[in-house]
Amino acid sequence: MRLRRKARIGAAVVVATVGCLVGVMAATALAGTTTTGVSASAVISVSVADAAKAASDSVVEVKGTVAAGTEANEYTLTDSTGTIKIDGGPAWYLKTLLTPGFVYTITGEVDLGKDGKGAAEIGIFTATAPDGTVITVRAGGGRPPWAGGPNNHGQLPAPGAPDDDKDAG
Repeated sequence: MRLRRKARIGAAVVVATVGCLVGVMAATALAGTTTTGVSASAVISVSVADAAKAASDSVVEVKGTVAAGTEANEYTLTDSTGTIKIDGGPAWYLKTLLTPGFVYTITGEVDLGKDGKGAAEIGIFTATAPDGTVITVRAGGGRPPWAGGPNNHGQLPAPGAPDDDKDAG
């Protein structure tokens, strides 16, 4: 009798444990991706100073005040630790409209340039405005959708369009 009782208790523990594991796995699967297509566990919420020190291709989330940059779709993001350039891709592909002076939460990929030794900047995946509006620039890491330049997309750059060759890919 005792052996059966212990077996039933053991079986109940196994069933409960498996049930909990299945629940955790389901919750992880549901919460594991963001609207950018990047695994939520891969996104690191950091300060500007930490983003500037992050490895190339790291996906970061940084919150700060946006200021207009020198070219279309380029901005700077400032928090109490510093300032970093953020880039919304070439204007011929998508005009990213961030309002200077507002605080945004930027999710994107750290870029240290082609040689991996340049000044850090963040390629924007999404920018979340103070009112919660999410501006999606691209769906995650890897090759950007504008790679190859405007001719690969059946578009010609507008006359005088800034930065087309540099941002082509």
